[in-house]
Amino acid sequence: MVGGAAVAAYVSLPPGLGRDGLFLVVGLAQAAALVAGVRLHRPVSPTPWLLMAAGQMLWVLASVVGAATGETAAIDGSPGLVDVCYLLGYLVLGIGLFQLARIRRPPRDLGGFLDSAIITVGFSLLCWEIVAAPSLAAYDGSGAGTALVVAVAYPLADVMLLGVLVALLTIPGRRLPALRLLTTALVLLIAADLGTAALRGVSSAGPTAMNPLWLGSYVVWGATALHPSMRELSVPTTAEPRLGPALMTALTLAVLVPPGVLAVQQLAGRRLDVWPVLGCAVLLISLMIFRLWLAIAQMTTAIRARGRAQADLARQASLDPLTMLPNRTQAMRLLAGALAQAKRSGTRVGLLFVDLDGFKAVNDRFGHGAGDEVLQVVSRRMAAVVRNGDVVARLGGDEFIVLLERITVSEEARAVAQRVVQALAETILLDDGLRAAQVGASVGIALSQDADVEPDVLLNEADIAAYRAKAGGRGRAEVFDQGLREELRQRAVVESGLAAALSADELELHYQPIVCVDTGEVEGYEALLRWRRDDALIPPDSFIPIAEESELICEVDAWVLQRAAQQLALWTRDWHRPDLVMAVNVSGRHAARARVIADVADAAQAAGIDPARLVLEVTETAMVDDPAAVVHLSELRSRGFAISLDDFGTGYSSLARLEQLPLDILKVDRKFLDPDVPSAAKLLPLIVHAGHAFGLTVVAEGVEHEHQLATLRILGCESAQGYHLGRPVRATDVRPATAGRQPTSPSGLPQAQAAAPATRP
Repeated sequence: MVGGAAVAAYVSLPPGLGRDGLFLVVGLAQAAALVAGVRLHRPVSPTPWLLMAAGQMLWVLASVVGAATGETAAIDGSPGLVDVCYLLGYLVLGIGLFQLARIRRPPRDLGGFLDSAIITVGFSLLCWEIVAAPSLAAYDGSGAGTALVVAVAYPLADVMLLGVLVALLTIPGRRLPALRLLTTALVLLIAADLGTAALRGVSSAGPTAMNPLWLGSYVVWGATALHPSMRELSVPTTAEPRLGPALMTALTLAVLVPPGVLAVQQLAGRRLDVWPVLGCAVLLISLMIFRLWLAIAQMTTAIRARGRAQADLARQASLDPLTMLPNRTQAMRLLAGALAQAKRSGTRVGLLFVDLDGFKAVNDRFGHGAGDEVLQVVSRRMAAVVRNGDVVARLGGDEFIVLLERITVSEEARAVAQRVVQALAETILLDDGLRAAQVGASVGIALSQDADVEPDVLLNEADIAAYRAKAGGRGRAEVFDQGLREELRQRAVVESGLAAALSADELELHYQPIVCVDTGEVEGYEALLRWRRDDALIPPDSFIPIAEESELICEVDAWVLQRAAQQLALWTRDWHRPDLVMAVNVSGRHAARARVIADVADAAQAAGIDPARLVLEVTETAMVDDPAAVVHLSELRSRGFAISLDDFGTGYSSLARLEQLPLDILKVDRKFLDPDVPSAAKLLPLIVHAGHAFGLTVVAEGVEHEHQLATLRILGCESAQGYHLGRPVRATDVRPATAGRQPTSPSGLPQAQAAAPATRP
């Protein structure tokens, strides 16, 4: 606003000392603003701005000299000190602007340089025709030769400024406010110069007619330096060069200048200025050809780079980033290709499913970083022992496969599998030998039996064989043979039959009493699942392990929870036993699923029973193998449900874990009451005392003799169950468990249960 007021005041003042003084003050203010902007915003490269300030000071000096001596710029007269100062000012300003453009332009932006050169050359011809050519035509040769040089130097200075401005505008990136202001200042300056040259000899105002434009240029230039964006204008741009609409328009207009000049001269009846126009046209055509060649080269380079990037992406998408082996997707693609090739050639394909043993322990002990290092070592060892042409791939986690083509006999696959087992059994040194990790491998072998086998089927067969190898002792290889194939078929039959049994009402629950060791009173029952098919009971061991390998077990568990809770509610009402509890087994897979919380809560709510009377029995293995199970059971325990650790002593059996798990009851496995187990008599007291030490109620299962019950009584074990106390029977065969000790048969069993079928849970 102050600058605008100064320009308005200048226009309103009459010619004289006051007007000249205001012109000098505005010029000095511009130089001061440039220096102040540098000190205020501290650009990374202050040199360009200081050079602009120096150039402005040279112009101020020229104005002072002119005011003192009455001398003016001699565009068509004799040159003097004023011209020297003005032209030096142009030169210093041009150098400063060029430095700014050089700093801001991205490195190796040859295309931007050519664009600015084309536009500058095209519009330079206009400057020549408007200013330089008339000056040359007016020169009669009577004066000094320096006068001609000076007359041509002024338009050339404007051409220089125009070229630098175009160079700045063709730099890619955001159009900063400081850049817009600087562009405005340069446009005003060039317009003032060209206007002065055009009016000389035409208007009586002479060189002072354009002074308001010069003043406006000074004001805007100073505002450029004071704007905060000048700091960003002084650093290299990170934008990618591109040919935008504005740049394309400017290039087109620049190329049309030579023919446009000739057309105007022809229409105006003036002498055709052929040689300058021809020289400009030749230079423009040369630059345009070079620019076109560069654009084609850049496009070709970009296409090649894109092709390489796409190839890299495709390669990365097919590789496991940790081991650089083919990933699961690529492995299945290679397997499908190998099976198709085997079908054409009449050969067989072998597939090894490699499941690492002990890898989880490495992660738990040394951390996931060490686990990654182990996987990398494992992948290298496997690649080193397979045959030439065999493919090692990582499916994910600690699972790998080896694709074997052109297998003639199964012994070839067995030999490769054995080498893999031996290689992975060797100790792995971590951290340059500072730590040692030990893993192994269970390997499943599957061979294509016919030409139409699907990749997923072959992978599943190898997986099943690896599972059997792991179950058989680990560190070994197992072939998916006809026996396994038949077993798989039988399992599929059982699984589909069990799914149908849920809706066909073929499942039923048997209940075994849980008795207080001291009083003999029935405290509750354990609900045990049975499958009655064609009037025959299918043993639980025949279908529950199969169900636990799929999500079907969750549906079975939910059914058991609902029926057991309903039965407990019925007995509570009929027997007047609000203290009676019901124990229900929950599979590890179900416990690890979030739905278990809703399944348990819904069953208790639908039956209208207190959550504390529903005991959820979960094995040690289920809690240790999946941390999610512990989280879900903790939530259920917080809602009032009791959690029992089932079959303690058959899994990891770490007493230290008892304090970390959400437990209320510790259930001792039957083997600790077995007289044929040598260590049972010594371990049983330790387990009972440990349970009490952690504040748990202890329940012993497998009580089949009175002396076992007496031992438990001595140890302080609270509860027990077993054949000696009652066999599992259907709900209709359970004798009402009213408060107090139940009448027993001569065998020690409750009378209604002594004659029940001897079916073990």
